[in-house]
Amino acid sequence: MQGLCVQDMLRQVCEVPQGEALAERSLTMASGRCERCGTEATGWDLFDYCANCSQNLCPKCMKQGCCDIVPALSGMEADFGEDDDE
Repeated sequence: MQGLCVQDMLRQVCEVPQGEALAERSLTMASGRCERCGTEATGWDLFDYCANCSQNLCPKCMKQGCCDIVPALSGMEADFGEDDDE
């Protein structure tokens, strides 16, 4: 079995799925734009995302809800949990 160099392994791991919809979604998330209304994040803003569908949403759209849940379930809270200890 032939060994892979680190560059080859990284290339395989980091391959971007093909398809216009996925490419557009990746660009939207990387640019810090709300995937629903198109609002762009400015400065140090970091948009949350729906814990169910992973859609990147601005605070206004999070409040309006997503996946039939109002407000939308926070993906950041699901990932990092709430700090109940403090």
